Amino acid sequence: MTFKSAALLCFALLSSSSWGAEYCAPVAASCSSLPTGSVIIMGCYKFERSDIPGLEQDELNIQSQWTKYRSEDQALGQLVSAQRWEEADKKASSNSGLINKIESDSHVGKTKADDVASQISQWSQSSQSEASNYISEEQQKAQAAAQRMDHTSAQRHSMNAQKGQACLKAIPEAERPLAQEVKTLSDKFQEHLESARTEKQNLASKINTIKSAKGEEGKENSSSSSKPAPEGEEVAKGKKKKITRFGYEGDKGDEYTDEGIAEGSQKDPEIRRAAKAAGDEARVAAYDAGKKAEFYKPDTLLREGDIALSPDLAKGMDLMQPIDVTYTNPDGTTQTIQGRFSDTTADNLSGRVDLYDPNNKFKSIDGATVTKITKSTRNAVQPDAAFRSFQEGWRGGFAGDYERDAAKPTAAPSTSPSE
Repeated sequence: MTFKSAALLCFALLSSSSWGAEYCAPVAASCSSLPTGSVIIMGCYKFERSDIPGLEQDELNIQSQWTKYRSEDQALGQLVSAQRWEEADKKASSNSGLINKIESDSHVGKTKADDVASQISQWSQSSQSEASNYISEEQQKAQAAAQRMDHTSAQRHSMNAQKGQACLKAIPEAERPLAQEVKTLSDKFQEHLESARTEKQNLASKINTIKSAKGEEGKENSSSSSKPAPEGEEVAKGKKKKITRFGYEGDKGDEYTDEGIAEGSQKDPEIRRAAKAAGDEARVAAYDAGKKAEFYKPDTLLREGDIALSPDLAKGMDLMQPIDVTYTNPDGTTQTIQGRFSDTTADNLSGRVDLYDPNNKFKSIDGATVTKITKSTRNAVQPDAAFRSFQEGWRGGFAGDYERDAAKPTAAPSTSPSE
């Protein structure tokens, strides 16, 4: 592509955008003489005139969604105060869709911003390499011409090398503000994402209140109420339940389970604050991704005996709640496992009590019938919902996603605690 064509494209980008920054003007002025100058200029203007304004518009759209959500949330609060439970239930369902969209759009925006940041870095590195090669070639040509006593050519190549130096200087000067603009937007998307996930927790609490109130008024079957069962009380009564296992060697798990991270695992915000203060953006990004156990509070990571429940059994339960699971041995005797409700299985599963068994100790109870699940009075790990953050769309990797219809156990496990 010729420089003229590149200039026309740049002008088109400039004309079609309201973005007012002029970070690429020095690049356009100084790099045009390079053989790859048009590519360098086009790349810079793409970020300045297309990518960054697009990210900014995405962020403004999310701000608009927040305005709508807060208005709808206020309306929900008024319905709850007026005890208009049926209307509140419908409004809560609508609000759930709104906050889910904010969460999804924020995640997409941050992913796009991080991708643009990577592209800017790559553009700068490759462009500086092209400029350096051009400078070196022109300097060599100038020296060769001087040796031939061709002073006109030597002067021309020397001037070209000087122009290359100007281009080489302009590229990182343009990169810095471009990268900073994208980083600012990425941080905004991350803030939206964390706020949305916190608000989802708040909305879930309101939904629990609404459904509980509807049950108390006889408008909803009490068996489907989200009201938490009191400590010491049996939950999921009358439902068929069986034990399966996850997390053992050879189990088809996911990257979170392999790290010992469950739905109930809670991040340690002090780790992020320390990384942010130290300017370690790579560690901050790794923290936000949430795929490493080192970023979580140790007492909330999966440990042997922790339990994942299918959604139908988890109603009325809080994550990290200690529970007692009683099961039947082949000889008719019963035993009880003391664990914590740390995870939830996939939505399409039912009747599943999935035991975290990293050391493969409980193979013999795989498939055993569960007779009772009881909320224990042992101390639970308190939730820290404000800082809990999971990778978008990883429900498919929750414990118990994979069917394990094992044969009936042949003997009671010697390692499980007795009732």
